[in-house]
Amino acid sequence: MIMDTASHPDEDDPCMTLLEAACLVRLANALRIDESIPFIVTAIYIDYQLSASRYLVFQPDISKREVRIYIV
Repeated sequence: MIMDTASHPDEDDPCMTLLEAACLVRLANALRIDESIPFIVTAIYIDYQLSASRYLVFQPDISKREVRIYIV
């Protein structure tokens, strides 16, 4: 799980958090030995108004670079 907060009113964009989660998923899938259990990252972004958004980030096929993001 990774979490990020907006520390300034102009910083109200979770893109950097989601990019970090996608990189973490790709790295974990490249390093893991047991491919039967999928690696999923939960990313939480808290905006300047203290509203939290939660995302599930995973790689459906580890032989490809595609990463999927679900908003929970």
